[in-house]
Amino acid sequence: MSAALYQLLFVLGLVAALAGQDLEFWTSLSLTSSDDFSRVKANSFITGAELAFLTTNIKPQTGVLQTHNLSLRILDDYNDISVTDSNLNFILNQSDAVGVLFSSSTSSALYTQTKLDSILPFINPTTGYSQLRTQTLRNVINVRPSTQSEVYGTLLSLRKISSLQGVSFLLNLNDPDSYEAFTFIQLELASEGLSLVSYANSSSDVATMQRAVGTIAMGNPSMVI
Repeated sequence: MSAALYQLLFVLGLVAALAGQDLEFWTSLSLTSSDDFSRVKANSFITGAELAFLTTNIKPQTGVLQTHNLSLRILDDYNDISVTDSNLNFILNQSDAVGVLFSSSTSSALYTQTKLDSILPFINPTTGYSQLRTQTLRNVINVRPSTQSEVYGTLLSLRKISSLQGVSFLLNLNDPDSYEAFTFIQLELASEGLSLVSYANSSSDVATMQRAVGTIAMGNPSMVI
């Protein structure tokens, strides 16, 4: 869970205390999806969010819960957009709802932010896809940089502390975030005096990863991202 989300929740916690009422947030995630990655990611986000909410609700001086707190209501969408839509309709009918946290995937985030536009804030730190960062949707609060910014920032930081030249990428090219960042970085490398010497597609399969690492090594890179 990002520090930015903690900071945001802390501010909202102060608002709840000053307003004299609880602030109710909702989330729709693939908690029981058949897709292992989506299910594990969703449950890890919930664990982090619950800790963030609990931390925010505790008075710093006394260590006890404040009178008026932030609460999180959780719905399962099974990583199915039609279920996401039903869940969002339910949330929009809740008079106490003040915002929605997270999404199951990039596609569900795109759908959610559009459906909630001008109605409820959508706090979505779970993906770095740049299409989620549109200036026309003012209700979207991103508490994580785009994947492009993250990777480019890493390049610049490492470039300052070492005489790096050749760069290799090991990433999941089937993931839109990673593919977008990879395309972007290829255009930026030359301006930083760096070159792409090799790249490979990552995988959860051990044999595939072994071949990918071998491909990366053939480029003799001075940095692997």
